Amino acid sequence: MRLPLSTVFTVIALAAPASRAAGPFTLNDTGQARCLDAGGELGGDCAGSGQDGEFGRDASKPFDGDGHAGFRFVRVCGNGDEAGQGGCPAEPVLGIEPQQWACTRDRVTGLTWEIKTTDGSVRDMARQFTVVDVHEPSPLALLDALNGAAICGMTSWRLPGTLELHSIVDHSRPRGEGGLAIDQRYFPNTQPNDYHNAWPADSWRTAIDFGRGFAHARIGIEPHYLRAVSSPKRPLPAPRYRPLGDGSQVEDGYTGLIWARCPVGTTWSTGACVGTPALFTWREALAWAAGQPGWRVPNAKEAMSRVGAQILDRPANPYYEAFPIRSEGAQWTSTPAPREAGRAFQFVNGHDVLSQSLLTEAVHRPGTLLLVRDTR
Repeated sequence: MRLPLSTVFTVIALAAPASRAAGPFTLNDTGQARCLDAGGELGGDCAGSGQDGEFGRDASKPFDGDGHAGFRFVRVCGNGDEAGQGGCPAEPVLGIEPQQWACTRDRVTGLTWEIKTTDGSVRDMARQFTVVDVHEPSPLALLDALNGAAICGMTSWRLPGTLELHSIVDHSRPRGEGGLAIDQRYFPNTQPNDYHNAWPADSWRTAIDFGRGFAHARIGIEPHYLRAVSSPKRPLPAPRYRPLGDGSQVEDGYTGLIWARCPVGTTWSTGACVGTPALFTWREALAWAAGQPGWRVPNAKEAMSRVGAQILDRPANPYYEAFPIRSEGAQWTSTPAPREAGRAFQFVNGHDVLSQSLLTEAVHRPGTLLLVRDTR
């Protein structure tokens, strides 16, 4: 169903929030600080565009000295000291010795990530893992090696969740300008392929493609790359999603974001979304959201943040209790894609897929719209 931009729905009408969201897990911004102009090229003015580059840390704290745009990273030596502190040099070289660079800490999320090596060990960047093939090591071999050696002074190494792994994706990097969807100044030796998360090995899981910044549904028994993380694991709140007001909105206790429960075109009524989701072009979605005070089109990381509570083919999951429509198709994000001109990211609900869609009318794939806002 296509709706004119002048159509008014009753579920969205709130004052603009005073601050950014704050919850147990602080989301990184996407890194995409540029906006598409009318011709579909990156470099247009972001002010008033409703696009990703208008909001968040990438707009408010665009300092590239410790990570691109709003990212903030610091190198950590094998002995656990941060660069320039204790026995760690200010510019440590990559290596396996105690006073060499072995990890990168994310100052926004608080997560510490292993840096891959080229030494042929279980930590080598070329190493893949599986739980069924005797010719490939188990993920436990990687974790045992990291924890046994207390790499970067830590013995709490584990596999990341989807939200954590996606947090280090930089959605701003086109081919020829860094090559990978990650800041290679802080994450060298990264493969331009899928890295898997910590979901059960015999189930479908969301893999993050650091070549393109995509998210894919992949079966866990396939050989795959891994990147371990260390930090106290933040359990999902119970319940994760808390209904607000008349129940048409929910607050995510994990990220602090507030979501409309129903896509635009439907209304919340007695525990369900009634009606048919409206279909928008990307620019229509941005324009429609601009007319709803305090609300916006979610960026790629905000859209993907809901994946953490979703498990495919399990209808009793809390995700579906919070967002009852499962088949609204591809949802728009506000994030332009950097790889090819005139594209933006869409999140495919129900499959945990983040991919790109061309915006030209001849091949345009319309999308639905689920709005988000910050905690006041």
